Amino acid sequence: MSAYYREKVAIKDDCETIVDFLEQRKTKSTKTSFKAGKNKNKSRLFNAAEKFLEMNLYDMRRSSTTFNLGPVELQWSKTVSLWKTWTTRRNLGMNPKVAITGFLTTIGTHILSTISGQNYGHEGYVAFVEVIRRLF
Repeated sequence: MSAYYREKVAIKDDCETIVDFLEQRKTKSTKTSFKAGKNKNKSRLFNAAEKFLEMNLYDMRRSSTTFNLGPVELQWSKTVSLWKTWTTRRNLGMNPKVAITGFLTTIGTHILSTISGQNYGHEGYVAFVEVIRRLF
């Protein structure tokens, strides 16, 4: 995490300078359409650059769509994210073919790592035998 922070601090000034330049830049095109609202005098390129900078450098999300379900206020992005996570886990975990394949792949990888001594020592082998003994 600190390596990412150091990299972000190192490029922050350059990124802010680029965004400031884009904000002050005049466009020559007559077809440029500006949205009404708070950014009505700013180009689409500036809006995209500013949004990209906020999301990637400062970890800020610009829009948070919420809706009310009775007395509870729900955020749309969190609700969709939770639904996606739940369906993925359900589909992967409750599908017998996927569960058996994942189990056998894990066991095979564990056996190879134990035999080669790459990630485990003798204790890993003893733990593996104990897990297999308890399963069957």
